[in-house]
Amino acid sequence: MQQSELFKQSPALCFVPVLITLLVLVVFFRGTAVFKKKLRQEAAGLGHPGKRSEIVHESVSEAENDILSLAASFLTVQVCRFAITGRLPNEEGLEEPRLAHLSSGHVAALGGMGFAFVIASIAMARVRSMLVRRSHSNSTGHVKLIKPGEGPEEEGIAVRIAEVVMDACAKCFAWCSLMSARWAWMLYPVLGIDVHTIDGRIMLALILSLLTFIVVYLLDKVDDALHQSSSDTETAEHAVLSIIGAVSVLVGFTWEHSFDGAVTAVADLNHGHPRLTKFVLGICVFFFLYRPWRRYILRRALQLQDLKKDREMALAAKEQTATH
Repeated sequence: MQQSELFKQSPALCFVPVLITLLVLVVFFRGTAVFKKKLRQEAAGLGHPGKRSEIVHESVSEAENDILSLAASFLTVQVCRFAITGRLPNEEGLEEPRLAHLSSGHVAALGGMGFAFVIASIAMARVRSMLVRRSHSNSTGHVKLIKPGEGPEEEGIAVRIAEVVMDACAKCFAWCSLMSARWAWMLYPVLGIDVHTIDGRIMLALILSLLTFIVVYLLDKVDDALHQSSSDTETAEHAVLSIIGAVSVLVGFTWEHSFDGAVTAVADLNHGHPRLTKFVLGICVFFFLYRPWRRYILRRALQLQDLKKDREMALAAKEQTATH
């Protein structure tokens, strides 16, 4: 829709498909709410604790939030880049042909937008925390700590909207950082390597990954210091976690960008059906990676989630004991 003549006349019109896309996704996801409710009712009818339905609920809700935030962030940054350069990138987020009038001002403007998005993500993280505590406070005034992964029915629509906006802003920061780094590389090539080549994409991914590692390491030290502090540092801790999440997404986007370039280069060898070849390659990669992901990565992630739940429940019990 963004690429149609109707919407690419101006950045304002180009933003309309963003809203339409989110509306269609939200309507579509209402069907999954019926599916999740049915699973819970079946578990309750059979006298089961509902562990399976709880896992399905968590996984589906997280996937829906990721899809919403990813779609919103990519399309929004497309509009931002259109507003800065006057040219709408193509469906894959690339300027084809290359920008001839690119300047340092464009790089600074896009980087500034990324900084604004990360500030917005920090603010939404704070808002979400306030909404969660307000919706889960009991009649005695004690706060009930929400368990990670609780579905939108438990959290409420306001909490879910805040979470999606927070994630979308973090992903917008990642897209802005990636594309501003590409623009900077185009202006000042590192080692004379063109950023549009596979070598250039891999070099960019390595550099951004190294910078992200340094930032996360320093922020982790700051977070440890905040935990040891006796003062109220909840807002600062939310800010640190939001920034870590944003820069972590950036690493994923940079390597996906490199992988996409490699797949496109292979697919272009089939001059007759390049898009079909790219689609088939994506399916093949999925089947190759699914088993090790499920056997190692998913299992480890579930173990860490359980550990986090136990720690947060223990912390909540400790806080309530101290209050009494």
